[in-house]
Amino acid sequence: MLKTTLIALGCSVVTATTTLVYAGRTVISSPFQLDIPFGSGLKVAQDPADVWSWHHEFLNVSPQGAPVSANVLVDFDGNGMMDTEHSWLRVMITDLELVSPQFAGGIATISDGTGKRYSVGVGGASIGGGVMPVPVQHVSLSSPIVLPIGSSLQVSVQNLISGGSNPAPFEVNLIGRVVNL
Repeated sequence: MLKTTLIALGCSVVTATTTLVYAGRTVISSPFQLDIPFGSGLKVAQDPADVWSWHHEFLNVSPQGAPVSANVLVDFDGNGMMDTEHSWLRVMITDLELVSPQFAGGIATISDGTGKRYSVGVGGASIGGGVMPVPVQHVSLSSPIVLPIGSSLQVSVQNLISGGSNPAPFEVNLIGRVVNL
């Protein structure tokens, strides 16, 4: 009886350690779009690729502290797993945006199963001899980031304000596509 209990406990620990907690809000496009003016009909989008976006607000990111991370879920088939599980699909990231509502300096980094893929920052910019805060940084990638098969996707944010003690919020927005091969 003790042996059975220990095996059951061991299996539950293994299951608990492999569970990912996804953060943020993922929005998935539909191939049908409403025509304007409303009520005049439906039209099919010309782009065959499925567009997704992910939005998350990182609250209270400590200055000069460790990066705060969130796992991203792109799940068109609704099975609760990242769509990189399918060998016939490619999950791509085409746009990345970092917003600092309180004008704090920070960096957002995209990582996948192979490591860091891209970083974008907000903060001070030298304009005309003075430093002006840059609250938004939007990057449209000329070559999309393609996630490897079976890969995870993670976004981390780090507050770079030196000498500050107040944590700051940051918003991260990703836009991408899922395409069939």
